[in-house]
Amino acid sequence: MEIHLPKSINKFYYFLFPVIFVLIGYNNIFNNWELPLFGFNELEDFGRLLFVLGISACESTLMI
Repeated sequence: MEIHLPKSINKFYYFLFPVIFVLIGYNNIFNNWELPLFGFNELEDFGRLLFVLGISACESTLMI
């Protein structure tokens, strides 16, 4: 099953998504997951950052 947005929503969605993504990503990185407390020395740390950004993208999509 595929989900398609109406053509009138597409422009609004792609305008709003980056704004919401930045706000949620900032909140997740600095407040929820507290990533600045970890070092970025190992590959695992970058994986954690990518995971948090992926979760933030999913949350942003659901909110919009």
